[in-house]
Formats: sequence, C-alpha cells, structure tokens
Amino acid sequence: MEGVFVFAGESEKRVSHDYGQPVEVAVWEPLEGSSDTLTAGTVTYEGRFDWTFKYDISFYVLEGELTFRSGEDAQTARVGDIAVIHRGATVTFDAPARCRAFWSIYPSNWMELSDLPGAK
Repeated sequence: MEGVFVFAGESEKRVSHDYGQPVEVAVWEPLEGSSDTLTAGTVTYEGRFDWTFKYDISFYVLEGELTFRSGEDAQTARVGDIAVIHRGATVTFDAPARCRAFWSIYPSNWMELSDLPGAK
C-alpha cells in the first residue's frame, strides 16, 4: 500500500552505541536514510549521558522511566508518557534502571546529522 509501512519486530536493525553507557537502538531499515520523512524504532537506555539533538524526536515510554535534565530543570517520563524534544536541545538522559521506549525522529537521516562515531 503506497505511503503505509508496517514493520514486524524481527525486521529491526539493532545498533549499539556507547555514550559512556551502552545504549541499544533499533531502527527499521526501509525508513532509514531518507531526509524528507520520519523514522521510528525502539531504544533501550540504562545509565546517564548527555546529548545535543540535531533533529526532532519523540519518545513513548514502554518500560521503566527516563528523566531528561537541562540545567536545573528535570522532567521524568514514565510508562505511557510521551516526551518531545526539539532540534537544538541539549539534555542529560538519566535512566537509573532499564528503560525501553518507542521513538520517532524527523528527519530520518538522523544518524548522518549526529556525532555518533561511524554514523554515515
């Protein structure tokens, strides 16, 4: 069906990154790399790290909780909560225990925009 994508969980491509803490990211290949659309996937966090966003992202927490810190401000997203972070924001991710979330990112070539080693 044109313009509609349904991806089975087994079609995910899992990528692990080390931000000082190991983070596992899963993306669905067919939406990856096109700058004119968004992409989606799941992510698992445990630990604390800083990140500056060069893209827009939203999270829907599936398991655990994830605290976003910026300066003296902090907001915690729990199961069922949605967090939206706009391009240009710098936050500290804080997940003291395993947190799993669904995410969507615009644009889908986010890895090319990021500072991840080896991201192209």
